[in-house]
Amino acid sequence: MVVVGADFRVSDVAGDDGVELGWSAGASAGFVQAYDRGASAFSNLTLNNSVTLKAAGDVGIGTNSPTRKLT
Repeated sequence: MVVVGADFRVSDVAGDDGVELGWSAGASAGFVQAYDRGASAFSNLTLNNSVTLKAAGDVGIGTNSPTRKLT
């Protein structure tokens, strides 16, 4: 699939809470995000129980309770 000049997103559950993979044409950036539609807010995302990306930006490898940014 090729998407040119447009936003693109794939979600596990359309219109509901879920994980999304996409491209923002306005920001010229790709993203993976967890989103809580009921709260209109980003949620924490855990990948294979080994990497946690908190909505606040903290990243944990081997922990689901990171307290710092990863640089």
